[in-house]
Amino acid sequence: MNTLFKFICAVSLTFTLGSCRKEIHEPPANTRNQNFVYVEIDGEKFMVEDRSWNLNRNTKGEINDQYTEAADKIHYTTEFKNTQLKKGQCMGDIDIAFYKTIGVQLPQYFRLILKLDKDGQVPIFQINADYDYNGTLNEFKNFKFTLINFDNDKKTVEYQFEGSALSTQDSLYHKIIIKSKTISN
Repeated sequence: MNTLFKFICAVSLTFTLGSCRKEIHEPPANTRNQNFVYVEIDGEKFMVEDRSWNLNRNTKGEINDQYTEAADKIHYTTEFKNTQLKKGQCMGDIDIAFYKTIGVQLPQYFRLILKLDKDGQVPIFQINADYDYNGTLNEFKNFKFTLINFDNDKKTVEYQFEGSALSTQDSLYHKIIIKSKTISN
């Protein structure tokens, strides 16, 4: 009888942990040492967390990032993908060139490619937008980029982006919030 009870508890716990789909919330200002990319478009929230232990299957995904230094600027690229959503997926690429100075700044360029959907086929958002401070490309409005942390020794890049981006899908501007913290190996 005792063995049966332990077996039932183990199966229940496995089922509970395996089917955990918590809601997505904006990451707090003070996060642990974890990799994440949080994207909010017109109130729809998506998150990709790249870590070995993740209870929330709505955020389980992959993040690949790299950066190079050129004088006082950083050229930073992030690719992220979450195909673990209950329905659908979110994926994207972000390319930024920014100064090493912490705080609000005007980056040299910002390129954003996002595909977010809820049914696995028809995207609810498909955004390809570019900004170049030379004025040649500007598909963003009310743009604000904040470098929160850059640590070359620990290979940490943390930033926040807020603005509106032009969608290739419907030719409208959509409000976007991106928060990202990555720690490269």
